[in-house]
Amino acid sequence: MEKLRLSREGVPEGDFLRFDGDAAFKPLVVERMGLLAELDITLLRPRLPGKVVSAGDLDNQVKTLIDSLTLPRGQQWPKSVPPPSVKDPLPVLLEDDGLVSSLTVRTGQLLTPEVDSDQVEALVWVRTKTSVPTWGSVTLG
Repeated sequence: MEKLRLSREGVPEGDFLRFDGDAAFKPLVVERMGLLAELDITLLRPRLPGKVVSAGDLDNQVKTLIDSLTLPRGQQWPKSVPPPSVKDPLPVLLEDDGLVSSLTVRTGQLLTPEVDSDQVEALVWVRTKTSVPTWGSVTLG
């Protein structure tokens, strides 16, 4: 797996761009700033509330959701889609999924009529916190 580069020629020092191959990303929650994220997730599914344990797929849905909020690793960018450039990086929430310090998950019933039984809508609330306060992160957590 290729390690993410922290800098690239032409990118100002101190910028938080991260690169995976040719793709450029700009994470909000970065380790270098001592930031952490608390996630409060509500998953709305087209079935009656409850049966969280027997649903079986809840843990996979949460893992997939957190992965989608995190920087891709190892050139996961689809080859059929042009990668985001340095001039227009793709914003992502997390530099790494290890920066999630708290996770709350709730389920509810999706009330949209005639939806696929596998459809899930996710409501995600994010609170940033600082693990090590710095002058640059004092207003973020």
